Amino acid sequence: MLTLRSEPYSSASRKALYSFLGKLDIFIIPNFLSDKECSWLRCQMDEAEKKAPYHSIHKNLQHHCVSPEADSRVRGRFAEILPRIERHFGTSLAFEGAMEYSTYSRGGFLALHSDALRSEMCPYMGRRIAACTVYLSTEGPGRSSGCHQGGSLALHDLNFRKGTGERSNYSVTLPARAGLLIAFNVKLRHEVRPVLSGTRYSIVTRFIAAQDQ
Repeated sequence: MLTLRSEPYSSASRKALYSFLGKLDIFIIPNFLSDKECSWLRCQMDEAEKKAPYHSIHKNLQHHCVSPEADSRVRGRFAEILPRIERHFGTSLAFEGAMEYSTYSRGGFLALHSDALRSEMCPYMGRRIAACTVYLSTEGPGRSSGCHQGGSLALHDLNFRKGTGERSNYSVTLPARAGLLIAFNVKLRHEVRPVLSGTRYSIVTRFIAAQDQ
């Protein structure tokens, strides 16, 4: 098992990391949102009503009820790149439900889990395909609202096909960078490492197989 740690990356090493993740079947768009858009969305979230999620695997997590205008703008951006996500996962997709505009404060984390549904009572059982995160803040030493320390996303059980046809398991720790979009199979175990300082901003959504396929 290979674990890539979350030391600061240069532009060249970050590009190499994203290329490597692509070979592990992870879908990435480095600049899905601009710095200006990320800053605007962080302000929208700061001003929005907040509510704590019901999940017990989180700590210090809040969901933000952003305005319909902000949500519509985000969904519009997703609509532009949805065909690329569908090509990557090889099927027609639809949004599972509402976008989650989330923040983790100091000490916050997400425990190790997968997003695969196991309850037959869930209406999306068997249809959930991909989980997707868009970072709105950057993991780094700054003290502004756009920076935080800790809070890296760790992905596990990643497979890379070698020339011999064998497969190896990898774990990757991916530092947050504002504007980065990452999507992965819901069966992958993943976690958010504890936030050490600042506030981690992100958007989380999930895709299900479209019913008309």
